[in-house]
Amino acid sequence: MKIEIKNGDWVKGYHAGYYQVVGFGASYAFEDVGTSKKGEKCSTLANLKQGFTSKMKFKLGADAVALEWLKPVSEEVLRQIEDYWKENPEKKEIFDRWQVVEQLGDLWYQLNIYEEGIEFWQEKTMNLPKKINYQQFAAWFDKTMMDYGKLYDDKKSRRRKKLCFVSTKVIPESVSLGKVPLYEHPIMIVGD
Repeated sequence: MKIEIKNGDWVKGYHAGYYQVVGFGASYAFEDVGTSKKGEKCSTLANLKQGFTSKMKFKLGADAVALEWLKPVSEEVLRQIEDYWKENPEKKEIFDRWQVVEQLGDLWYQLNIYEEGIEFWQEKTMNLPKKINYQQFAAWFDKTMMDYGKLYDDKKSRRRKKLCFVSTKVIPESVSLGKVPLYEHPIMIVGD
């Protein structure tokens, strides 16, 4: 039996915790692998906003998971979420105000970085080409993460870390069988 998942539903996904569905996207094959052909849609992804850990502790986060990996939360967990919001209206307000996930594109990386590192990432992101494919984006991210680590990992910062994202959207007209899909110039999104 296929389970229908829609915007606003609370689900359990690939990672631990409880997430609310806030949108949908798609993933595309960037190379021929198995039965998937380059440019073919591999799966529908749900964009997820995390609200809780698996132990029902409040936590903000994001994920994008193929629909087949998601399960709706139980009625018991749904009641726990509703009770938590009633008992902690300030946390519900924070959750509702946190609109970062809704801004994310089809492909993104999550960063937990010191505030002084944000400018470094913004500059590196601005230097990316106007169009980029998945392999280029992944290679750039890995290299930039290593460079960031060399600059900031050994420094003791008094500032807190911020949850940030480097995000991009697929260029629809670039998607066709046999071609590597292209993505728009990535942007940096800084969470609260």
